[in-house]
Amino acid sequence: MTVQTPSRLYQLDAIRGFALLGILFLNVYFFNSPTYGYPTPSAPSALDISIDIFASLFLETRFISLFSMLFGAGLLLQYQQLEQKGKPAYQNISSRLKWLIVIGFCHSTLIWSGDILLTYAVCAYVALHYRELQGKALIYKGSQFVAFGLLLTYALTLWVGYEPFTQDSILYIDELAQLKSGYFNQLADQLLMTVFTLVSLPLSSLWYISGLMLIGMGLFKHKIFEKGLPLKWLKLCVYATVTLFIIDMTLQQSSIQELFLLAEFCTMFGGLFGALIYLHCIVQLCSSNNRCTVLQKIGRLSLTLYLSQSIVGVFIFRYCFPQTFVAFERIDYILFALLFSAVQILFAWGYFKLFKQGPMEKLWRTLAWGQKS
Repeated sequence: MTVQTPSRLYQLDAIRGFALLGILFLNVYFFNSPTYGYPTPSAPSALDISIDIFASLFLETRFISLFSMLFGAGLLLQYQQLEQKGKPAYQNISSRLKWLIVIGFCHSTLIWSGDILLTYAVCAYVALHYRELQGKALIYKGSQFVAFGLLLTYALTLWVGYEPFTQDSILYIDELAQLKSGYFNQLADQLLMTVFTLVSLPLSSLWYISGLMLIGMGLFKHKIFEKGLPLKWLKLCVYATVTLFIIDMTLQQSSIQELFLLAEFCTMFGGLFGALIYLHCIVQLCSSNNRCTVLQKIGRLSLTLYLSQSIVGVFIFRYCFPQTFVAFERIDYILFALLFSAVQILFAWGYFKLFKQGPMEKLWRTLAWGQKS
């Protein structure tokens, strides 16, 4: 007997909406400087340090991990739906991914080189290759990819060398000059950065992001996105998150560069477990659909809202008020993210009173599948 795949999982929409809002609180530091982000002050305030610690436990890599797993789950759900309709699933998915590459390339080149869409589209092709594996095998394969990706990045970082991005560094002076260079000079740099991102993917985030997508596929086959984590898994995620956070904080105090750099990879690994905790909480919250209505609406507008975050953020921070790069502390960026999150929530709430599909979502679907899709 064929198991019917649901036409839409509202839990996925809610998780996507939650992840999208969370990503803003990390990306906001990078709208001025997409490569380096927030320049650490020479003498950071107690509030600055406190926010940094809070982010390490609750924000850093949690939302990118959640979004990546969600992308893998959504990919598999859509594949199954297309198969059930008797449509060529791989060709249809591939068409969507090719157009996502185009959208991501334009976004990265013309607006903000911190784009993730381009990377996601390429990594999705890798993840699709393993779609027929059983749930447990997908999680195992994904974990291997994640571990290899982290080890590879750590080794390359040690080989290339690391220079902290502070307000006393040469990198900071270079970024200030770049901010004042004008849009067309920045456009050339963004094009180079976009091409570099594509070329270097096998040595950077390809393994890590593809691995997270595979884990998401495995979790989907185990119905974790519908029921949440088993209690045993949930306890393991809590213990792992707290333990890796403590190790991260300890290693950050080390004067040995190899240990100091290892702290960042503890954060990235811990982000996977933290993301699973968030996933579980949202699924439980959505046990009654109307509890997550707002998050579901945001999730259904995820592409539109993601692009609007960078368009507005880059316009404000880089072109209207470039002095924020010098003047803003972490609390200022957080307040902006809170304010803009509220704006996006209100927009999403009102939008679906008038329309059924987001503008960029509709454009993407039409480009990939035509008007009659």
